Amino acid sequence: MGDATIKLSALLLLIRIIASEKKGFVSEVFANNKFDCPSASRKVHTVKSEIQCTHRCLQNDNCEFLNFNTEEDVNDNCEIFSQSNGCSTKFGKEKWKAMRFQHQRSPKVYKSCKDAYNDNSSSPSGVYNLESGRHHCLMEKSTGSCGEGGWTLALKVDGTKGNFMATSAYWMNNETYNTDNGLKSFFTEEAKFPAFSKISFSDVCIGMKVSSDVRWLRIPGISKTSLLSIFITGQASYTSLDRSLWKSLIASSSLQLNCRRQGFNVKDSSNSILTRIGYIANEQNHCTSCNSFIGIGPNRFGMSCGNYASSAYSPDNGGRNTPAMCYVLIQ
Repeated sequence: MGDATIKLSALLLLIRIIASEKKGFVSEVFANNKFDCPSASRKVHTVKSEIQCTHRCLQNDNCEFLNFNTEEDVNDNCEIFSQSNGCSTKFGKEKWKAMRFQHQRSPKVYKSCKDAYNDNSSSPSGVYNLESGRHHCLMEKSTGSCGEGGWTLALKVDGTKGNFMATSAYWMNNETYNTDNGLKSFFTEEAKFPAFSKISFSDVCIGMKVSSDVRWLRIPGISKTSLLSIFITGQASYTSLDRSLWKSLIASSSLQLNCRRQGFNVKDSSNSILTRIGYIANEQNHCTSCNSFIGIGPNRFGMSCGNYASSAYSPDNGGRNTPAMCYVLIQ
């Protein structure tokens, strides 16, 4: 890291500290995200740096949201908003960085993101203070098939890494993992948050991201004291969603046609395959030797999340080996 970059980072940090001390504001930063707010509250500027954009916001006592385009030599690269009602978050906006300035005079601490949503359904997605710690809250109502907002992010799994394979102790203990880095962005940096073991819920929302394509699946009617309470027993808890819903999590996914076991702690009859959350299938009309899955936390196939199907055992869409970045949210 060069001296100029270090000085830039230090100056930006100083600006945020001054803003916090003098105005009572703190900032949350979300890479590859962009706030979408009513146009009446929007002011657009062309600036030379993120620091200048931050200054524009700090000079306006009503500024609550900021978008900065990180691409060089772009006009209208700084957007500031002075109205919170009606703002939402657009995820996956590459080259943009979103910053939220939250007033601290009367901070609220919620039990879950659903409680925060019930308190104010127009609250934007972002990092919220919950009783169990700081968590990402997904507030938008348009979260694919997961329905209205108020979802608490409990787990992010990078399918290309092995930290959350089925045998990992993280599935069976209350330890957190990489939470500080995990709070920097909703979509990157796998992490396990306190919500995994401390928040009760009735529904689960699963997300899978391959490249920039993010897809969601809602699993209703679970009603558990925590995610940990499901996995620590090791006992299978089956669901009955349509097969096509599981396949819709990843474009052009592939599965075998038979067996069709799905849910939590799902195994085949020979215990040769286990997935913590997902769907397993077999080419034969039994569940003894499954060779395909779509889900999170398998014990085979060299990925910790995604879709695998062996081309040698008749999957419906050919062989697949597609790791994904995956998300487990609860409500």
